[in-house]
Order: sequence, then structure tokens, then C-alpha cells
Amino acid sequence: MEENIKLEKEYKIPVEVFREGYKAYQKKKVMPKSTVIAVIFLILAANFVYGAVKAPDNYLAYLLIFVCLFMAVRQWYNPRKARRSYVESFAEMGEPVYRLSVADTYAEIATVSAAPVVEAFDSEGNTVEDPLPVPQRLEYSAGLSVQEGDTFFLLISGDSMVYIVPKEGFTSAEQEILRNIGKK
Repeated sequence: MEENIKLEKEYKIPVEVFREGYKAYQKKKVMPKSTVIAVIFLILAANFVYGAVKAPDNYLAYLLIFVCLFMAVRQWYNPRKARRSYVESFAEMGEPVYRLSVADTYAEIATVSAAPVVEAFDSEGNTVEDPLPVPQRLEYSAGLSVQEGDTFFLLISGDSMVYIVPKEGFTSAEQEILRNIGKK
């Protein structure tokens, strides 16, 4: 069965758009869970503070207060550290070109050309090219959601796959197709 391709477009993702898009993804999928866990650790720390006040010679309570506060701060800090790391890694890749294809039942994202990379050599000293990744097909029936920001669209599949598509370079009609991905 031949699919009706509604949109096929090549694009590059500026680093600033990637940063904003990944932050929006974390705000939607990562931060709620992280916040709940941090609050639980803070409640536990408050409980241990109460225990330390009631029994000042209970040194284990002081240790547990410290551990709970450390874990709460860690839950707050780790998503920010991960975002910084991902953005730095993305910036080091240069500006690869991607192709987005939107059909009636799926969207597909492929890397068209990789950014220039340092040459790699095999065991015999021959130059080796890095193969391009396999195109990713995102089926609408698999729970694909679209979130729109000021400068980007997020295509979120499940809890861990996110694709950032910049609005720059897309016409208003093409942006409307992106807004309606998966809608009938």
C-alpha cells in the first residue's frame, strides 16, 4: 500500500533550538518525576531532623539528614547536568542535515548528511566512513505526541525518544502539517 506523503523537508537544528527543545522535553517528561523524588527526600530529611531534635545523641539521624539532603539536591541537579552534556555533545557534531517525512500513518526522521568528522582508520590503515544512522519511523499508533514551542516542534515517542524539529525554514502550511501529526 502506497503511503500519502504530506511533507518531506530537509533541515538543520541550531544549537540554541536544540537546547530549548531538550529543556521543554525534560520539563514535560523528566522533571515531574525528579521533583516528586526530591520532595520525598526532603520530607524524609525533615522527619530525621525531628528525630534528631527529640534525641540529640542519635548520630544516625544526622547522617540520614545529610544523605536525604544530598539525594534531594542530586535529583534537582542531574537533569540539568544531563541537558548540558547532551547540548555540548550535539554542538560538537557540527550541523548534520536531517530529513523529515510526514505521511498519513507515520513520520520518519533520517540523517541525510553527517557533519564533517575526523577521519577514522581501520586496522589496516584504510580510511573508514561512518555510516549514516537508519531512519527512525515514528508510528502514530505508538503514542506519538507533538509539542510546540516558540522556535521548535517536539516529536515525542514514548518516554525516552524525542526529536526536535526547528520551525525555521518551514512555511506556515508545513508547520500546520507538523501540528496535526497523528490527528485525523
